[in-house]
Amino acid sequence: MPGRDDPCPCGSGRKYKKCCLQRDQDLARQKAAGEEAFASFKQAAMAVERCLVRELGTAIMDRWADPFIENLELEAHTFQEFSVCHKTL
Repeated sequence: MPGRDDPCPCGSGRKYKKCCLQRDQDLARQKAAGEEAFASFKQAAMAVERCLVRELGTAIMDRWADPFIENLELEAHTFQEFSVCHKTL
């Protein structure tokens, strides 16, 4: 970043402080605000994810103990093996 009294890098011939300094400072503030908002959103999303994993994990494990679900898994695996061995295409 150029110094305040250096020529502006945009090529206008004016001093940086009279030309693009304010715009660059505004952009830096906007970028910082965006990064802060993203960090807050990411933190909230991670909290929701932890909650879902905790709640859904328990529900999934409860359903997985169901013998019907275990049979579905076995049948799906058997069907997959059959379809791989008997490709007609």
